[in-house]
Amino acid sequence: WLTALPVAARPDTKSMLVIGFGGGVALEGVPASVQEVDVIELEPEVVNANRRLAGRRSKDPLEDPRINVIFNDARNALQLTSKNYDVIVSQPSHPWTAGASHLFTREFVHLAKEHLTEGGVFVQWMNARLVDKDLLRSLAATLLDAFEYARIYQTDPTVLLIVGSSAPLDLELELDRTGQPLRQDLLHYSYIGLNGINDFIAALSLDENGFRKFAQGAPLSTDDNNLMATRSRSLADGLDERQLFTLFEPYDPLLNPDSWVYRELGRKLNFSYITSRLLAEGRTTRVGRLASMVPAPSDQALISALAFAHNGETEKTLDALRAAIRIDPRKMDARFAFINYRLSDFARGEVDQETQAIASGLTGSAAAVVKGWPLGAAQDWNALVGLEQELARSNVSDLWYPETVQLRAEWRTKVAGDDKYSFDALRMLDRALVIRPNLNLYVLRAAAASALNDGEALVESGRYVAAYISDKLRRTNTGEYSMSDNELNAMIIRLSAFEIRLRELEGGNDTRARDVTETITETMEQAQAIANTRGLNLPSA
Repeated sequence: WLTALPVAARPDTKSMLVIGFGGGVALEGVPASVQEVDVIELEPEVVNANRRLAGRRSKDPLEDPRINVIFNDARNALQLTSKNYDVIVSQPSHPWTAGASHLFTREFVHLAKEHLTEGGVFVQWMNARLVDKDLLRSLAATLLDAFEYARIYQTDPTVLLIVGSSAPLDLELELDRTGQPLRQDLLHYSYIGLNGINDFIAALSLDENGFRKFAQGAPLSTDDNNLMATRSRSLADGLDERQLFTLFEPYDPLLNPDSWVYRELGRKLNFSYITSRLLAEGRTTRVGRLASMVPAPSDQALISALAFAHNGETEKTLDALRAAIRIDPRKMDARFAFINYRLSDFARGEVDQETQAIASGLTGSAAAVVKGWPLGAAQDWNALVGLEQELARSNVSDLWYPETVQLRAEWRTKVAGDDKYSFDALRMLDRALVIRPNLNLYVLRAAAASALNDGEALVESGRYVAAYISDKLRRTNTGEYSMSDNELNAMIIRLSAFEIRLRELEGGNDTRARDVTETITETMEQAQAIANTRGLNLPSA
């Protein structure tokens, strides 16, 4: 997001300056529409470390002809040039270090502003764990001293991107009006998790009005009173997700029914999609507040249902979905969310009367999922291919989009010897997994990678599966999630399958698989420990 977000704000961006090379991940996010990228890096060994990864990453920024690396301190480099940029992205190291703390002061922010083109955008990265309330307010006030317009986007529970400019930052409204820049490079933005206005609204924590109120009265960080150097949290014991929510809630435009978000975009927002994004990012406290804030009662019930589902509270989920359907019988996403709990019944042909009645109201690609689920269970791939056209009509913001991807990827991974289908499956799975991490999708991703003999993608998928399941097991142990016996059984079987396949890679002397295999084994032991405490005699893989 670091390098894609400012281009979304200024779609005509041609030149960019990035301060800090790091692992090169931010540089992988630079859209193709940007013509030149200067990168200032203080430590040459950082770039040498990236060179060691040549040939082992899907995108190598050092092979990008647009990128020019400058070894220098960022302030020195800017003072030595008269060049201006459309975008400057500042992602220095930890803010208490001597090589970085002076890149958070008023003097630096004004220096950066002098090197922006008219209406250019400045982006400041910050991990909230490295600051407290007062220091974050000072950072906001320091940027506001240079830029009339500023916002905060929260792309993870504690990752903040502060965007500043001398011109308005109405990027959601402009995106809604023109579709740019997402329309011109859909796959690039989609892989980052930017599919439309809903993604930006989900990430926007403070707009310009809220930013000013949040920063009001806070002292500035200056060269002769560098607050970042002396007060930042070197133990990363600063603000967590709940504390950030408490700070931002009074100014959050998504939680204010009178804000421009609802006046200008209200009818165009997909609250089930926004909720799914927030839950996938772990921002559960914001979801809880959103459920009581959105204007439509049916949306309130649906958001509550998705939150209950995230916690594994099945009966509460179904009751909330029934309420949403009663309030608005035309609410397709509520109907599908209910049906989603019964898809296995459709596969077995054992559908109760209530579920059948709710399913009868589904149309289009949502109805195609219900038709396709028994076909997938029966491995009737030819019949499933017959639904492809209807399934492909699903929009990425549809609640059932991950299920359409599951069906579309399922038959593609079963077509032996056709790499094109496996590549298609990987591409659509990557897009869906950004929106809603899902164990079935991860397993299909691994199947596609295996069909392509792509050991790296298989190892990567195994790592994701272990992390995904480990988090659910942790939440189960702490009482945050209620895991059913059937779900626990499915997890153990999938982990066992991954362990077998990864050990095959190890047998071929693929050292990349070894660490992930150990993680998979440890995660499976955790799952089996829970099964043992429940007295379950689960079948082997």
